[in-house]
Amino acid sequence: RNKGKKRRRIMLKDMWEHDYIEFVECNEGTLCSGLTYRGRANKLKDAQQMNALIIDLDGVGLNEIRNLFSLFNAPKDNTYACPLPTYIVVSGTGLHLYYVFRQPIDLFPNVKIQLKALKYALTFKVWLYKDTSKLKQVQYQSINQAFRMVGSINDKYNLPLKAFIVGNRVDIDYLNSYVNDKDRVDIERRFRPSKITREQAKEQYPEWY
Repeated sequence: RNKGKKRRRIMLKDMWEHDYIEFVECNEGTLCSGLTYRGRANKLKDAQQMNALIIDLDGVGLNEIRNLFSLFNAPKDNTYACPLPTYIVVSGTGLHLYYVFRQPIDLFPNVKIQLKALKYALTFKVWLYKDTSKLKQVQYQSINQAFRMVGSINDKYNLPLKAFIVGNRVDIDYLNSYVNDKDRVDIERRFRPSKITREQAKEQYPEWY
């Protein structure tokens, strides 16, 4: 922020340390999502790649953290098993689970829709009332939801955000293995199949046909 005004910043490798100190460290309003965008606007329609799928889990205490790790360590055939994130970021009374991909995922239109379904399914598995969260209402968020950056300050609790490495980078097959078929992502299905027949296409789009 600058005097109460929001500012967008593209952070580049050669200026990362300088920009981190100026814009992120101890800042109360620095947000970032796991996506990269075309241009400066962080709108979903302009999202180009997903570098990390991030899940927010609120209402977490020590017992909830213990229960969460038991789900991470559970065998995959366990109904409640959850994938182990790459990082866990502590923010006040909540956690951010970062699943960082080995290779960024290109966000074609239909891939965005599939990733939304995957994120919702994983959020439902992770957010268990009285086990991993003290809050009953599950909070589902868009794939481009932005979160406070590590090193910034949660102004509600006046606490710095800290990150812990708990796992490795992941691929989409790893995340898919924890959800039902209908919620899995096929990165080759980039566009929704057409619902019209070949004869209808010939009539409606004669030049293309």
